[in-house]
Amino acid sequence: MTTSASILIIGYGNPHRQDDRAGHLLAERVRDWAAAQGISVTVRTDYQLDLDMVEDIAHATHVFFFDAHTHEFSTAVEVTAVAAEEPQGFTTHAFTPGSLLGLARKLYDAQPDARIISVPGFAFDMRDDMSPTTVAAIDQAFAIACALLHKVISDQ
Repeated sequence: MTTSASILIIGYGNPHRQDDRAGHLLAERVRDWAAAQGISVTVRTDYQLDLDMVEDIAHATHVFFFDAHTHEFSTAVEVTAVAAEEPQGFTTHAFTPGSLLGLARKLYDAQPDARIISVPGFAFDMRDDMSPTTVAAIDQAFAIACALLHKVISDQ
């Protein structure tokens, strides 16, 4: 199965800080699943959102951002539509999915459909082990991401 949609997945977070690696793991898992399904996706992983992602975002029709959020925000997997917004600065920590979309719109006149899928994180120390709750949430987020990708493909 091939698609005319250009799908970009950006998994971000620090892969050396326990649950903060969730975005990377989810992106890699979805990449492997999509390849097995014959679905073409572009996957990027990084420590944080960065200005050099804007061109890739501008060339996509659908963008999925995968990240971890603190459990104080929510203890559930969250799926949120992303709207383009004006950047609030040009330091790497100031970029948000919305500000990157805003730059893609401003620089390339591009307006891809975008969503954030984030999982709750409970441990963010400099260690490799992840909390069991976050590992389970990655499984939930994976199912959600696969369903959304199927919808993107079927809507083409």
